[in-house]
Amino acid sequence: MKHRNSILHELNKIEGMTNQLNFIVNQQQPIEEYKAALERIRESVEQARAYVESEPISGYELNLEAR
Repeated sequence: MKHRNSILHELNKIEGMTNQLNFIVNQQQPIEEYKAALERIRESVEQARAYVESEPISGYELNLEAR
């Protein structure tokens, strides 16, 4: 996998941001901060998706799709 480290980095960022969301809720911070964190999570998901989609499809994956 060509982008393994990049994908793992994005997943770690998402995990950290979910912890931040938990903190925002527990501290009863403004909803704007919560929404901003959600937007950053969406951006990381999109980046991870782009990395995965740029990977070449293996023969095994093609066989699975044909089923």
